[in-house]
Amino acid sequence: MALTALDDPRWPLALPVVGLLALSVLLLGARRVRDRGDGLLLGPVAAARVRALPPFRRLRRRRLLLTGVRVVAALTLLVGAALVLSRPTRTQTAAADPPSRDVVVCLDGSGSMDSSAAAVLRAVSAVVDEQRDDRVAIVLFDGAPLTVMPLSDDHAAVRARLRTVADAVVDGDPALDFATQGDGRRLSQVGDGLVSCVQRFDALDQRRGRTVVLATDNDPLGPPLYDLSEAAAYAVARDVVVHAVGPDALTGPRRSALERAARRTGGTLSLLDAGSTSDAADAVVAAIARQEARRLERPPRPRRVDAPGAGALVLGAGALALALACAVRPTAGRPRPADGWPSGPRRRRGVR
Repeated sequence: MALTALDDPRWPLALPVVGLLALSVLLLGARRVRDRGDGLLLGPVAAARVRALPPFRRLRRRRLLLTGVRVVAALTLLVGAALVLSRPTRTQTAAADPPSRDVVVCLDGSGSMDSSAAAVLRAVSAVVDEQRDDRVAIVLFDGAPLTVMPLSDDHAAVRARLRTVADAVVDGDPALDFATQGDGRRLSQVGDGLVSCVQRFDALDQRRGRTVVLATDNDPLGPPLYDLSEAAAYAVARDVVVHAVGPDALTGPRRSALERAARRTGGTLSLLDAGSTSDAADAVVAAIARQEARRLERPPRPRRVDAPGAGALVLGAGALALALACAVRPTAGRPRPADGWPSGPRRRRGVR
């Protein structure tokens, strides 16, 4: 663990600021002492006699000692502030990643999904919410694929990006259509979209649980580069399981083709039952959970973190010592009343 100090070029700016602060405290303390003086003006001879008195010498030693303590405390405060503002850092190695899986959310953004997009996206969002330790990616496809979010374990960012995509799909954002429709002659290409989603997995040399959540109504338009059967074979060759989620209106040959493709990869087809999203989401979550979670093997990721501990300790000690030193009075003995006479009983004139 390496520790560096004074590595910020802005740290010298703290010296005059803290120095002025410490000097102000010292001047205020000196002014308080001066204001408490008795106001007597002594001549040279009387002053020399006063300086020779033992109480005066003791008082002078106390005052010099207290002044020295204040100066040392102010310097300590100055050094501590300089250390803190220099932002000392240390190198920290990130902890090993927990066992996880990789999940790619593959969303069909074609116009044929408009009527059921909201329900399908709710089901997909419920699936993403349950992948607490897994890495998740988001890909939107129509005539062309668009990677909205690469594989990431930042689940807050993934959920925020998914909400943004859901709003854009439901509202029919023209910019989103422009990015995913391609030449406009090939739309809702499920096979091409699935292949593109399979290609978003990384670390292919490691054995991991890899899942594609394919949300589509399987209604392609135009000639594909990969049909659904070829896309399923592509996923099988890379050990990727496909779980499909479709609207309840998905029936007939389109449903049969999508179910065959999913089962070929070892996955399932879940349909939204009468607008309900919980059953479909629960089925997909349970299927993903059955896959083995493995730790992602990657080199350690060192990072620099702030380590102000020593500087903060010196700064606090200096501030506390300076405050206590300024609160202590250099004089000792019985307090003197306001009229300048010593305290205690006094003999009245004319009374024996």
